[in-house]
Amino acid sequence: MIFFIFFYYNDSGVWIHGFFGSCGRAFNLLAEFSAIWRDLQMAWDLGYMSIILESDSQTTLDLIADTTHNDFHPHATLLSLIKKFASLHLVVSFTHTLREGN
Repeated sequence: MIFFIFFYYNDSGVWIHGFFGSCGRAFNLLAEFSAIWRDLQMAWDLGYMSIILESDSQTTLDLIADTTHNDFHPHATLLSLIKKFASLHLVVSFTHTLREGN
């Protein structure tokens, strides 16, 4: 089982909200994409219009930043949803953090 957890902090670094979830038995990329997608949905539902999303997976961030359309990627649908949602209404910054730092 793969679990993920997200925390929301305000611009002063104070914890304001969090969630956790599971995507069952999966590969790491699916877990990363699932967590980011749920994070973007929750940020929107909570009314956050500007977010900084940190991930310890550089591969995930590279795939999100890639402007080519790879319809043959195993997680192309979820990746496309993340890109579209991030570009529609939110000011989203994706940054890499070391695993020890998150």
